[in-house]
Amino acid sequence: MDFPWSDCGGLVSKGDILTGNPVPMLPLPLPVRLAFRNLLRRGNRFLFLLLLVAFSSLVILSLASLFDTLIFNLKRKASVYYGGDITVRGLKDRYTLIIEEPGPLMQALREVLPEGTVISPRINYRNTSTTLFFAGDSIRQRIVNGVDFREEAPMFDQVTFVEGSYKPLQDRTRKRPGILVSEPAAQLLKARVGDDLLLYIPTLSGQINTATVVLEGIFRDSSLFGYYTAYMEIETLRSLVRFPVGQCTDIAIFFPQSKPTEEGAVALQKALEPRFPMTPLFHRQQDLWNYRDRTEWSGTRYSLTTLDANLEKVNELLDAVRFIAYLLIGILGAIVFFGVTNSYRLTVFERRKEIGTLRALGMKKGTVMELFLAEGVFLTILSVLAGAGCAVLFLTVLSSIDFSFLAGFDIFLRGRRLQALPSLRALFLTFGVCMTAVMIALLKPTLMASSIPPIEAMREDHA
Repeated sequence: MDFPWSDCGGLVSKGDILTGNPVPMLPLPLPVRLAFRNLLRRGNRFLFLLLLVAFSSLVILSLASLFDTLIFNLKRKASVYYGGDITVRGLKDRYTLIIEEPGPLMQALREVLPEGTVISPRINYRNTSTTLFFAGDSIRQRIVNGVDFREEAPMFDQVTFVEGSYKPLQDRTRKRPGILVSEPAAQLLKARVGDDLLLYIPTLSGQINTATVVLEGIFRDSSLFGYYTAYMEIETLRSLVRFPVGQCTDIAIFFPQSKPTEEGAVALQKALEPRFPMTPLFHRQQDLWNYRDRTEWSGTRYSLTTLDANLEKVNELLDAVRFIAYLLIGILGAIVFFGVTNSYRLTVFERRKEIGTLRALGMKKGTVMELFLAEGVFLTILSVLAGAGCAVLFLTVLSSIDFSFLAGFDIFLRGRRLQALPSLRALFLTFGVCMTAVMIALLKPTLMASSIPPIEAMREDHA
């Protein structure tokens, strides 16, 4: 016969009717109330599982957050190097990189892009003969980027400078040209901020131009993004290489919070196509060059290149790192699974009398299963919250450490530090992995518990 649980009015738990100790309970479903009471009163029984899932949550959340932070910082550095989260290029007669009338294009971009988006013209000048000289030493600069430092200040604020800054180059009235170079380049030249460097740079027509430039900033970047790259004020570079007035090679687009999406690039492509001659949108930069080589056109066409397309080779490496990270997360999930499975098998054996008594009082098999699953849900929530708190503390301490002493690691830093904090994506991933592992692990023990016959309670009492 079923025990009349409804007579209790939801004020006491079933188990406490047996002991005569009524405890106020929330008006929740019975299995939820019992599960909550078991965790509160018999926490030592679940201590091992709480610690196991909390530790796994700490590691998973920290690992996922660190990976997200490293990728974000790398893409910030790459966007400065490549010229935006999305770069608009002008291809005149297929092979000449130039945007002859950037004004209408930039106006159209401002109309369709969200507020706060940085839209800035650039001159991306590539000539392997460009060389810097200082005190008898020299180094070639593969790329010199002409930048509007007033517009792109939010981007360069995230660049780590060993000495100096980009800010002196914001002064468009300055008489002497300035330049920013990477730390390895400055070390090879044995130059410091304030030194006068001799810049040897060919013009567009192939003539050689030389100029004395002031070293205004040395940025920390020994990666492919910065080693052979220098930055100058756009009008200064225009004058040195005789680039046409008012024209540029690229338009750099930096999205707020640096969160462009592939859908955003597609939407921008569709918005521009009715107004300007556009190439198709390609997901790989090489596909654009292949299209250019096999397609005939005269005049100028504009192409949109996303940062991911520019980072095609780097993304292959990141995919390998991502695979390793997910593999570690999977291993942690497996540890949680086996830990919960083994612990709950012992728990079911220890609680045979309790379960048998509840079954004898009329609790159905389905309710027993719901009881154990509710315990697993509460266990996971409490553990993930505890692990998340520890992860925040760990990442906060990690973010306070100056990692600029690690050679080559600067590409992953913002202002000498990681500045890592848990993201919602990482938190949802952690909760999903732990909850899935716990729920799957509970299936067999839960079936075992629901199959305990009421006679077990009498056997235990008789013993």
